Amino acid sequence: MEVRPGYRQTEVGVIPEDWDVETLGSITSVLTNGFVGTATTAYVDGEDGVLYVQGYNVQENGFNFHGIKRVSRVFHTRNQKSCLQAGDLLTIQTGDIGVTAAVPAELIGANCHALVISRLRKTTSDAYYYSQYFNSERGRSAFKKIETGTTMKHLNCSDMKELFLPAPPLPEQRAIAAALSDADALLRGLDRL
Repeated sequence: MEVRPGYRQTEVGVIPEDWDVETLGSITSVLTNGFVGTATTAYVDGEDGVLYVQGYNVQENGFNFHGIKRVSRVFHTRNQKSCLQAGDLLTIQTGDIGVTAAVPAELIGANCHALVISRLRKTTSDAYYYSQYFNSERGRSAFKKIETGTTMKHLNCSDMKELFLPAPPLPEQRAIAAALSDADALLRGLDRL
């Protein structure tokens, strides 16, 4: 296949010459699992608890808060590894693998269950760009190549660290993310009509 001038063939397909290819591990400061285990005994009612995001709350590039749980502050304090920061990527690890959303400001300090947390280096990477990429056909295909399990599909963090990703310059990442977000908003508006 001939590549047009200004583009090059890479591990992630054809990309512009001025884009890099990075591994997910190289652009993250943290790549870990949310809490794994049974947390039902830590659930609390009311506004006292800490929001607890689970796989069914994560949608492509967004969140569904229907049925969201809260956990006790004691549980949350014991499980700081799964405490969320703005711009973290949350990726479904088991079941509908690869579905990803960037953590918005309203979820700062929430905790999460059995999701992959990718904390990107903000000086080089835009969470919303990578969320869009992970949910794209090419991104989901990359996850399919590293999934494990036959009955219940699963992603391992160690495998995810080795995923190759297209890495445009940061301003271009932000522009792409903004354009795709605008297109998503337009499509949602058309659906409502």
